[in-house]
Amino acid sequence: MKSLVTFFARRALQWVALAFFASGVSAQTPPTASSRSAQAPAQKNVAAYTLMRTDQLSINIFQEDDLNVITRVDANGRVNLKLLTEEVRVQGMTVAEAQRAIENAYQEGRFLRNPQVTIAIMEYAPRAVTVYGMVKLPGRVILPTESTMDILELIGKVGGFQDTAKGNAVTVTRINNDGTRSVIGPIDVESLIKGKGKEKRREDVLIMMPEDIVNVPMRMF
Repeated sequence: MKSLVTFFARRALQWVALAFFASGVSAQTPPTASSRSAQAPAQKNVAAYTLMRTDQLSINIFQEDDLNVITRVDANGRVNLKLLTEEVRVQGMTVAEAQRAIENAYQEGRFLRNPQVTIAIMEYAPRAVTVYGMVKLPGRVILPTESTMDILELIGKVGGFQDTAKGNAVTVTRINNDGTRSVIGPIDVESLIKGKGKEKRREDVLIMMPEDIVNVPMRMF
């Protein structure tokens, strides 16, 4: 009888050990594909990102591995692609627009009938705006890479206007896609901040672009 009790006691201990071991293994089991996707950080949507000079791009063409390239947008805003005799301008385009431009280039050159182009950004070019004049913290402001910043948000980033600022005469010097410069303004930022001129919707407020130079002049007494 004693030996039978001992036998069942040992069996019970074995089952407890096996249950413990199994729970440890399941805790360390690699997550399934569905659980990995739930845990992974959300991928940023770059389709609306505007390309600029010195962005490094990975350009892939579906089922055309020999044509895939990693390249930078050059000083002229173009990318050099295999087979094409002319470079393709992409600077100032969104990622989605650039994909279509490259697809069109391969189609017009009669190299591919129905190319499907995907662009991934490997390295972002420096994106900054310079603000000077009558603001509290003049200097360079880094722009977000995959979202926008308008002029109201920019003025907030530099601490707002000084008391002597002429906030209704702000100008923005911008580099165009062809390398020329143009001046936007004067812009009545002061009224926009105060909520005047309600006919102007927030989405109509000027969106800042890389290399913009913002000048806030002094008010003349």
